Amino acid sequence: MTTNPTDGPIHEYFELTYADHLVKPRTLLQSMPTPWQEQFVTLLRQYDDAFAHVDAPKGYKVTTGRWMQLDDMTQSDLHAAGIELNGEEPDAGPGDDTVYHRESDGTELSGRDYGFVPGPNPIPHYRHTYIEPRQPEPDPSTFCPFGENEATGAGCIKPGGHDGPHLVTPGDGDDED
Repeated sequence: MTTNPTDGPIHEYFELTYADHLVKPRTLLQSMPTPWQEQFVTLLRQYDDAFAHVDAPKGYKVTTGRWMQLDDMTQSDLHAAGIELNGEEPDAGPGDDTVYHRESDGTELSGRDYGFVPGPNPIPHYRHTYIEPRQPEPDPSTFCPFGENEATGAGCIKPGGHDGPHLVTPGDGDDED
């Protein structure tokens, strides 16, 4: 367990990104199995209750697209990303003298920096589709927990998450340890 709660599992989930928000498509969330959705909604309600005292924006705008390195962008990509280009050779593309600026605040950028190019959303609207989720492959290093509480040594000996009937060992019902 971490000594700093901001360095815990959520921080690790975001990995090395600088993302400030978590965005998950409703279409995919609604496509998950109902028990999973119930657990997820329970956690969301706990989260909402825990931070009900915090002022929050009235809404957010989520834009689909892709992050690209500035040197790899076309003129239309740069325009869509809000990046101005100065010092390029006519018809030669970016060169050593090329300077990029973010239109919104004038920040100077290099060709190795990234910009966001808005684009179409490949995930259909939630009213129009169901997408079958892929269930994770069973972990062969774990065993199915079915029947474990019956007696010492009892339980299914098949891998965790297996399909079909259980193969249960009876265990030692006379063990009084």
